[in-house]
Amino acid sequence: SQDSSQYWSLINYLFDRAPGFLPRIDGRRSLDRPSSIATDGANAAGMSYLRVPLGASDFSASTYTFDDTSGDTSLSNFNINAAPSYLYSTIADIRTVNSGIKIHVCPWSPPGWMKDGGSIAGGKFYTSFTSTYANYLLKALQGFQSKGIPVWGISLQNEPQNSNPTYPSALIDAYWEGQLGTQLRALMNNNGFSSTLIIGYEHNWDDAGAYPVTLMEDAGSAFDGVSFHCYAGNVGDQKTFYNAYPNKNVYFTECSGTIGSDWWSDIKWYLNNMSASRRLSPLNRY
Repeated sequence: SQDSSQYWSLINYLFDRAPGFLPRIDGRRSLDRPSSIATDGANAAGMSYLRVPLGASDFSASTYTFDDTSGDTSLSNFNINAAPSYLYSTIADIRTVNSGIKIHVCPWSPPGWMKDGGSIAGGKFYTSFTSTYANYLLKALQGFQSKGIPVWGISLQNEPQNSNPTYPSALIDAYWEGQLGTQLRALMNNNGFSSTLIIGYEHNWDDAGAYPVTLMEDAGSAFDGVSFHCYAGNVGDQKTFYNAYPNKNVYFTECSGTIGSDWWSDIKWYLNNMSASRRLSPLNRY
């Protein structure tokens, strides 16, 4: 039988991995692309939520972070302008159309010198850099603020259980993500970002009862909630986290099209996991 319970309401429609798509938008301003993204209407997408990588992502044309100077623990070489120039200008254009759009920032990797292997592609975060990285993330928030872009929420690591040597990624276990979140929360509260949310986990449904639960046990006061991706498990797995922490928010922040065994299997998967017409879908249920 189908569970008809509704636990949370939908707050946003999502435009994800902005730097991978913004060059196309930026190059077509004459066609009013920001308006087509951020407004409602028959010919517009009505996006109200923008997820922006801090540094390079798997869709970026080049790899970078905001401080690629090895051993720069003082972050004296931190540079918010390491990002492509179109990133901030296009977000600013979108905000002229919808000033209330929620900006959610998330790193795909710390700087390579903060990880074993020395690269932003894969590897594990060195926990000895926890304080340095918390300050790095604070500087990123301040950098966006300096560009006139208010940040609604920040995550600490995209897919913290994924180490892929072909694109920016990093391993950070639940305990140390909690320590990082606790330190960043204190820095944010003391530097004018007390209303900016910290969102944990940012990984797949299949581990909903483990990593995010441990994160809340260790450092729940630092986090508004957790976010999920679609690439393993199913949307019903989110209920495990909800049952443990019903007062924490749950976000569904990433699901790219993937190829399964055949066309019909793919369609059934999307209907079962993604369709807004299904009560179990993340758009209705969480």
